[in-house]
Amino acid sequence: MLYTLGNIGEAVNPLGRQTIWLPGGAWTPDETSGPEQLASGHLDFDAALKQEATTEVFLPKSWDGKGLTGFVSWKHVPTTTNFNVHFGIQAVALANGSSYATAFGTAQTVTDTGGLTNRVYDTAEFANIVPANSPVGGKFHRLNFYRDPSLDTLAVNATVVGVTLFYDINRAKDN
Repeated sequence: MLYTLGNIGEAVNPLGRQTIWLPGGAWTPDETSGPEQLASGHLDFDAALKQEATTEVFLPKSWDGKGLTGFVSWKHVPTTTNFNVHFGIQAVALANGSSYATAFGTAQTVTDTGGLTNRVYDTAEFANIVPANSPVGGKFHRLNFYRDPSLDTLAVNATVVGVTLFYDINRAKDN
C-alpha cells in the first residue's frame, strides 16, 4: 500500500473518502425552471415552484464507482414558518460519445429544518447517489439538483450556498 507524508512527517493513507465542493456558482439554473443565481453565486430556490440546476464533474479513474454521497449547505430569510425544506440530487455518467441528454439516475432526497436568519444549515448526507449509465471512474458526470417545495413546509425561498460531494477512491494513482 502506498502512503505519502502528511503534516510533520505523519504517514497519510491517500485512499478512501474524497471531497468535492460545488458552490452555488458552479451550478447552472435550468432555463425554464431554474432558481435565481444571486450576485453572491448562491442559488435562490423558490418557495412555490420546483426548481432545478445542473453541474458537471469529472470523477477520477481511481473512483471506486460505488456511488456518491454529500450534503447541502443552505440558508433562508426571516420567516415565522421555519420548517422543513426538501432537496434532491441525481446523476448520470457520460462516457466518450454518450448523448448529453441521457436520463439521470434515481434521485436521492434529504429534508432539513431551518431556523434563524443569517445562519448556514447543513443537511444530513444524501443516501448513496448511483449515477445512471454505468458509473465508473474516469468519466464525465452530470448532476441535477433541485428543491421540491410541494414536499416541504418552508414558507420562504431556500438559498443554497453549495453542495459537498463525497466519493471513495480505491487506488492512489489515476493511470
